[in-house]
Amino acid sequence: MTASNGPFRFRGFEQSPEAIDDRKGKGRMRRNVFKLIAVALIGVSPAIAQNTALTSFVETSLPGTSGLTIQRVFYVDANNNVQGLASFGEPAVTSLGSLTQSGGSEPTFAGSALTSFADSFGIQHVFYADFTSNVHELYRPYEDPAAPWSHNQLTQGATGAPPLQDSQTQLSSCFDNHNIEHVFYIDENDHVIELYNNGKWWSNDLTEQTNTAGAIPRGEGSDFGSGLTSFCDTSGNANVFYTSSINGTKLLHINYLRFDGSHWSNTDLTAQTEGPIAAAANALTSFQDSFGFRHVFYFASDHSVRELYELTTDGPWFGNNLTSATNSPVAIVKSGLTSFFDTNNIEHVYYVDDANNHVRELYNDGQWATNDLSARTGSPIPVFGGGLTSFFDRLGEHVFYIGLTRTANSDIIELYFANGSWGFEDLTSTSGAPGATP
Repeated sequence: MTASNGPFRFRGFEQSPEAIDDRKGKGRMRRNVFKLIAVALIGVSPAIAQNTALTSFVETSLPGTSGLTIQRVFYVDANNNVQGLASFGEPAVTSLGSLTQSGGSEPTFAGSALTSFADSFGIQHVFYADFTSNVHELYRPYEDPAAPWSHNQLTQGATGAPPLQDSQTQLSSCFDNHNIEHVFYIDENDHVIELYNNGKWWSNDLTEQTNTAGAIPRGEGSDFGSGLTSFCDTSGNANVFYTSSINGTKLLHINYLRFDGSHWSNTDLTAQTEGPIAAAANALTSFQDSFGFRHVFYFASDHSVRELYELTTDGPWFGNNLTSATNSPVAIVKSGLTSFFDTNNIEHVYYVDDANNHVRELYNDGQWATNDLSARTGSPIPVFGGGLTSFFDRLGEHVFYIGLTRTANSDIIELYFANGSWGFEDLTSTSGAPGATP
């Protein structure tokens, strides 16, 4: 494997608060720096694992380690195998090889969504769908990079859970501070299903439990499908957001499923906020900030980027038009959407715009502003519908996407903020790993 001194690694520097405050060259005011609240695995953004065919996470506190940052990205290659990339420090990017072949598991369905996390024991987990619409788990402890991946099939015979709506349905996951794994998906009946592991895998039909609207049915056109996102909050409870179809119509609302420690409830956030209907696209992203407030982002029917948020913990929800607030271009059809909340109290949202097919950042450090990251870095144009994933670690901001390059395959591109400016690296080229599925 090819070694590199590129950006996707332990870079051997710490950003000062001043560097973070001024990191976009806009003279932003200094804000209080705090330690990001741990959500089971310290340092992992709860906004990860939202996007089709691409997922990532960062590990900063692992058993028996101190001050180690490990970055991981997973994607599907042209042979429908799950591939992994990792950075353990020097040298830079390492290919983990094919996880599905290592685990002896079925290949993915072309275009399968991926979701992932590392738990508090340092075990890595990656979830995907196979060609029969079953959910699979691949997992491995971090201690032995040479060890093979293990494999579980989680639906139908394993838990009695129904298969996915189809093999390109969104998956989302989180690990709570009670050491329970959670995976969410939309089934063949358009219901939101939870798979959870508290020592054994079980399933819940959340749509049936809450007696609320189902997710968007498939087959309504190229820009149709339900978004799905989740995080585990600091109380150890799961929060799930999805796009529902009201009475089988195209009046698409953002619904919020929440577990309070004893039961699930559902809130129609679109109705509560009197906001615009959602676009029929597989893109939602969410997080809980350091103050305990919840945020979810989606595309409205005009493809503007919208935020729904709380102003008080467990209080009423409000809406915000980020496209209008920042005078940014709307999103391209089938754009990915990803977000995180950083240790400087700044919100970040990323999408692909419809003006130039560029990766664009929206960020809030007191007011919303925007960055055209493709223009700033000269990075490759994203593949149409290829998804986005991101996280924040002590080294800075990281955004990943599948880029159109001059090679035969599509490559995994990292956009990163370090030393006061944005840069990019072609991770598959650097590591020698195979390209992503086109």
